[in-house]
Amino acid sequence: MTNLNRSTQIPPSITTLEEISAWSLFTLYNLHKNSRYKETDDAALVPLITLQQGLASDKTERVIFRVSFEINPEFFTGSLKVWDYIQEFASTSIPANFTT
Repeated sequence: MTNLNRSTQIPPSITTLEEISAWSLFTLYNLHKNSRYKETDDAALVPLITLQQGLASDKTERVIFRVSFEINPEFFTGSLKVWDYIQEFASTSIPANFTT
């Protein structure tokens, strides 16, 4: 699990949902860019999270993430919010340079 202290680790400059989403994904990428899993029994290992940067057809610069979260099967019968069923990737700490 990557513990998070909302009052001290989320940079104070973050003020929008887009910024917190990007911060979260960049942080996960930094911590788990080398982690792999199998999507199917006969498939090759694939990254838990990927990041691409590029120019879109409308000439805007983009960062594109793909991330795969394990979800607890109790989600299908439970009454909590979907994010409450997301499983941790590993036990780790958020790097200091991501909290300022």
